[in-house]
Amino acid sequence: MKRLFTTFILLSILSMCLPLRAQMKQAGQVTLQNSGRQPLSGVQVRALGAVPASSDGQGKFNLHFNKARPGQMLFLDEVYKEGYELVNEQALKRWVISSSRNLPIVMCPKGTLAAAQEKYYEIGRSHNMARYAEACKKLDEQLKQNALSVEQYNKQLDALSEAYQKTMNQLESYAYAMACYNRDELDQMSARALALVEQGDVDGALALYKDAQLVRLYQGLDYGAEQERKDMESLLPSLRLNADICLFAGGEENYQKAEDIYRSIALSDTTNAGYAYEYATFLTEQRFKLKEAKPWLLCALRHSTDSLQLAELYAGLGMITTYTEEMEQSFAYLNRAKVIYTELMKQETYRKDANFNMSYAMYAINESRYWLASKESTNAVDIISKGVDYANVAFQLQPQKYFYEYAFYVNEFATAMHELMVQYAQKNDKNLQQIIELSNVALEILDWVDEKKRIKTAQLKSGIYNLLSTACSNCGKTEQSVAYADSCCMVLNEHITLNPALFQPLLMRSLTIQGSNLIMMQQYEEAAKRLYESYQLGKDLPYEKKATLQALQLLAIAAPVLPQEQGLQYTQLAMEAAQAYPRLLAPKKMLDIYWSYLFVHSVFGKDLPACEERMLEMLTFIQKEDRKKEWFSEQSYADNLLTMLFALYRHHGKIVTNQEKKREVLQKAIEVVGMYPDLEDVEINQQVIASLWEK
Repeated sequence: MKRLFTTFILLSILSMCLPLRAQMKQAGQVTLQNSGRQPLSGVQVRALGAVPASSDGQGKFNLHFNKARPGQMLFLDEVYKEGYELVNEQALKRWVISSSRNLPIVMCPKGTLAAAQEKYYEIGRSHNMARYAEACKKLDEQLKQNALSVEQYNKQLDALSEAYQKTMNQLESYAYAMACYNRDELDQMSARALALVEQGDVDGALALYKDAQLVRLYQGLDYGAEQERKDMESLLPSLRLNADICLFAGGEENYQKAEDIYRSIALSDTTNAGYAYEYATFLTEQRFKLKEAKPWLLCALRHSTDSLQLAELYAGLGMITTYTEEMEQSFAYLNRAKVIYTELMKQETYRKDANFNMSYAMYAINESRYWLASKESTNAVDIISKGVDYANVAFQLQPQKYFYEYAFYVNEFATAMHELMVQYAQKNDKNLQQIIELSNVALEILDWVDEKKRIKTAQLKSGIYNLLSTACSNCGKTEQSVAYADSCCMVLNEHITLNPALFQPLLMRSLTIQGSNLIMMQQYEEAAKRLYESYQLGKDLPYEKKATLQALQLLAIAAPVLPQEQGLQYTQLAMEAAQAYPRLLAPKKMLDIYWSYLFVHSVFGKDLPACEERMLEMLTFIQKEDRKKEWFSEQSYADNLLTMLFALYRHHGKIVTNQEKKREVLQKAIEVVGMYPDLEDVEINQQVIASLWEK
């Protein structure tokens, strides 16, 4: 009996110890940024699946997980202390739970990061503007010295401009990444490189890394050998800073260097899901090389042991294959992500977790984009409306963290609603009101977004106003459309000096939309002001040629009812631009420019020889491009053509250039009118044109 009782006691003790054995502990320490590793106490740390912890006087804490395994991704829900903010959030996203490595959390006084980001932003802007101007100057010199053809010059200038715009578009996030570096974790050379960047000597910082040959050194080490693996891990902070400085410096050459760094890290251990995912993310977000990113996401998928990360990887593959138009694969990936999310939803730990709920909401965006690409906007609206509930949960749990993400999500919902409205021709007040209400919610939330995202916030706000302007225009609410477009311009004008490369094109497009709406309202002079301003903004931006031409095409449409001087000026500008880049406009829009130019110049009797040449070009263009014979759909087109020919040959001049050219033009006009047998009095029109011949 005594032995039986003793056995019962031992079994009871063992059963009490089993949960403790199953627990996984992640130790960590909180320190202050750039303080010589000074600890910070009283920091609350919460992670998915762990008991919340608080740092002690030494900054130390322990997270206890009931179900976690070594190598599983760590999903931090919150790191909080009043008056402080988290510095190394991005680095912590790569962390895998480990019983042998301390989790390093870095904090700083609130406002420190915003001030540092602003400083780096100004340094980056000055550096990139100077680099771009210098590169353009060299190209101009080569052109003057005939070292480049005009075609080569334009091609290289376009490439330079696109690289410059890409850097400036991302400069806010690059500056934030620089602000988040902790000198306490950097080696001597990297600390010196960061100091050079702070002094504005970005090229000097890059030269340090070039001389050090860190990538070659890293590639020469063997990850399989324990000591060399430790050496490689110690090089990672310097390599990542090198990559970030390359991105910050801008230019295709530096982007390629950053890509080489992340590729080297991924290749060093292809079983490391974090390395593979990091490289895939870089290829997707920074290089837009979606097809190249796909195998690395698959690599991360093979070696990931965390269910939530697997769901996110499948969702990412679904997004990539949607954009690469591999629709069957995309559907399969998204469906596998949905299965995992559905299983995780059954667990209370996940249902009440902010990170999980926002993760599912973002998956819903990816699936909605798949349905939009498949021209199934009903399904898109359905899935994204379900995702709203999850985005709401995340936002309610951690509003400070998810202000921007929630506004972004609501805007995606409004965009899907607009696509549905357009696709199914449901342009009614009820649907428009839903889009307006959703957009207003997003705009209200954006007023609370952290200052460190002010550029992204302004960009999203302007996009929301553009959506509202377009939706109102589609529903025939032109006055509302113009008002929303004005709001968009106000946002862009407030921020244009901060980032001209980003906000100048957006402002240009907004002005073009306003001009189009004003033309519909027959307010031609006001429309011309907006469109000419759009042209002025875009004329010196090589990467905005198409948008500039669109503004000029609309300006040409307004020109015939404008005062003579303006009409002649605007149609001349449009004609010159269209002839310089004829393939950038749809044929019907090209015809609009020809038509307006000829009407204005012939009526006012200006530049008649050039006008005659353009007339012949236009008639030949109609014969070649209007294969469906739809352009002269009304008699007014034939009447206006006759008006222009009479002005050219009867009212202002008899021959213009020579008899042969005149006969060629009139014969071509007779042929063009004959292309449209449904017009009234085709033969009479042809006879009227023939009467203009002179022997």
